[in-house]
Amino acid sequence: MTAGEFGDARLPERFWAKVRPLESGCWEWTAARNSGGYAFIKINGSMHLAHRLAHEALIGPIPEGLTIDHRCHTDDESCSRGGQCPHRRCVNPAHLEPVTQRENSLRGRSFLAVNVSKTECLRGHPYDTANTYRTPKGGRDCRTCRSEATRRSRRRKAAAKAAVPPETAADAARRTDPARTAGGTR
Repeated sequence: MTAGEFGDARLPERFWAKVRPLESGCWEWTAARNSGGYAFIKINGSMHLAHRLAHEALIGPIPEGLTIDHRCHTDDESCSRGGQCPHRRCVNPAHLEPVTQRENSLRGRSFLAVNVSKTECLRGHPYDTANTYRTPKGGRDCRTCRSEATRRSRRRKAAAKAAVPPETAADAARRTDPARTAGGTR
């Protein structure tokens, strides 16, 4: 299905009056934007995200459970990201793709996306099937690093235990006999 042409009559003139075509191919929204930087327009008393409206009018319905990914945003390595990202103003349906929220997040440069794309831990051990531990909360840890940390912890505890002199019988009696701990004598 084609994305339609700039000025396509399936969208109202009011819509096109707020759009400027750029050399990059983006159709930049020049009017109102929400706090996240996304374009919006009021039609028949309802607020609509302009990129979703363009997709639905010029491509077709967005399948349930999917969100719209701005491909121009994902593909631009120099993008500043966040609310000031110029691609959030793009309403060109040729630049828009329905994807799951997870896919949309993983295509970005968020903390989640950066960490999921890592193939090795900070110490260079591979995140592969044999060396990756899945935490109960769904995260991942390096098995080699976890094992090394456990060994270091056990060595520290053993050294600390060896450095403490053993408790004498008099120390134990003093600790358990209230009359002795209160400074009394027998």
